[in-house]
Amino acid sequence: MPGLQVTIVMVSLLRKLVPNKEERLLFGAMVVCASNAGGVWTPIGDVTTTMLWINDNLSTLPIVLNLFLPSLASLLVCTAVLLQQVVEDDAVDPNAALSIVPAEEPLAPRGNIVFATGIGALLFVPVFNELTGLPPYLGMLGGLGALWLLTDIIHAGEERASLKVRSAQSQRFLGRGPCFRPALTIDYCIITSCV
Repeated sequence: MPGLQVTIVMVSLLRKLVPNKEERLLFGAMVVCASNAGGVWTPIGDVTTTMLWINDNLSTLPIVLNLFLPSLASLLVCTAVLLQQVVEDDAVDPNAALSIVPAEEPLAPRGNIVFATGIGALLFVPVFNELTGLPPYLGMLGGLGALWLLTDIIHAGEERASLKVRSAQSQRFLGRGPCFRPALTIDYCIITSCV
């Protein structure tokens, strides 16, 4: 997910979880720092590095090796500085804070498999590009195809068709989130191949 999307989603969550506006601004600053630090060290971290990577202006291994530790240091320093500014408020009722946050439900074992496969597919895209020399969008499409196959296998024979990819594609949230990056990459590849 691009840094801007992560920031938008996390700030929306912060609006519901942190009632104090001053603290919400501090946590929002932490989200921006984390999003930027996370997007720097990987070629699929944000749109700019993705476009540079697709255009062969940078390669995967050097960018990860050279930028992971500086990105981590940047994240830790920013978070440490911002956390010192958060004031602990004794006037807040701890039971009120707990009523805002829903009870944590464990993810089903099949959900863990799908989640791990999705993260693995995203992380495999640069490896796929380095090993095969094929464009990254093919790796992304391969990962999406693997997820599709996995979810259809997991839910084979079930009556709940809404859990299958074909049904989920018609739902509103799928078009904006997970499909944004592959669609952007495919659009870029089509444009560059036509020029």
